[in-house]
Amino acid sequence: MSEQVKQLPIFVYGTLRPGGSLYPQIRPFVARHEPAQMENFVMYSVGMFPVIFQGDGAVQGDLLHIHEDQWGKTIRLLDYIEANGQLYNRTDSYVASTPGKPLVPVWVYLTTTPVSALGPERRVVSNDWFRR
Repeated sequence: MSEQVKQLPIFVYGTLRPGGSLYPQIRPFVARHEPAQMENFVMYSVGMFPVIFQGDGAVQGDLLHIHEDQWGKTIRLLDYIEANGQLYNRTDSYVASTPGKPLVPVWVYLTTTPVSALGPERRVVSNDWFRR
């Protein structure tokens, strides 16, 4: 990938969260992390990992702040892990790091799967992958 990607925190909501199964792959690049939530989104399970869609809820996750000198390497790794352009699309959005505080611009990976392809039994009612 030769594109320049603006450096923003990354909002993660599943296996890439601290404590998630894929977090160790990116941990060396993370300067710090903090809890956050993405308003007007809901979570579904597709088995081993979640996907989120616009909806009436707030998805719980974490903001990952990447070491500046590791940004290019990290975004390429995340694009690979998330199959950017296939399973997910990297999209810019906004999240709240603390309820009531100003929204923070972020990158987030949103699924390419249509919500209509998932049944209601796949819905993660808590909107928190760690509390499913």
